[in-house]
Amino acid sequence: MVDGSLFAEKTLALYQGAGVELRLTRARDNTEYLLMNLAAFPFITLRAVPDESGRFQLVAFQFLSSNFNGWNEFTLDLAGSGVLSIMEAEARLRIDTLILGEISAGEILHNGARLSGETALSNLRNRAERIRALVAWMRGITAPAFRTQAAFEAYWKPLLLPELTPATERPVIWTRQNAVWKHAEDVAWNATYTATMFPEALWTLRDSGALLRDWEEAVTWIYFVYQETYIAAEFSKDYLLNRTK
Repeated sequence: MVDGSLFAEKTLALYQGAGVELRLTRARDNTEYLLMNLAAFPFITLRAVPDESGRFQLVAFQFLSSNFNGWNEFTLDLAGSGVLSIMEAEARLRIDTLILGEISAGEILHNGARLSGETALSNLRNRAERIRALVAWMRGITAPAFRTQAAFEAYWKPLLLPELTPATERPVIWTRQNAVWKHAEDVAWNATYTATMFPEALWTLRDSGALLRDWEEAVTWIYFVYQETYIAAEFSKDYLLNRTK
């Protein structure tokens, strides 16, 4: 079960439309926040503080997703601002700038063990570094546009983890002939394929089984990083939303 305790607060008003959700909330310390979500990416939330002039300052980017072994939950530092106009039954929203920073807090549940504080922060930042290195390579591969995580996984898993996909779905450069194999995470990894397909900086990541762990425990996170530019563009549109609560 996903926890979400880092972000608990009371909803004062809810606005929705065009795949966007905007909540006006009050935290336990009585601070009011704006929480913004995209329906296509339900695992992320932008947090902002409104002022009396009709503007708001972005203060945090929140990520929360479950996996087979537990969940990952973290906050990224965030800089940026936008404009908000609230009417009786509508709200107009636009983000002018959005700059993501480092992971500043988070928690992990893994196989029943809950990690928090510096231990969780270290684990999350290490995984973030691996994911960014992987996605940097992925972006250099010609691939279709993905608008769902399912389509993203279906395309990339055979390329990243062909040992775990049906033979008919493996890439054409896959071969067993004269291949060198390395065993990790109860899988025999085709190191010859690794060296052919990936840059050297990713060889250990794949052949050690770390890539498999990241895929199983953080594929939503990988998808988010891959789609960062698209997500920022979607948040930065001009939205007119209807009040639903």
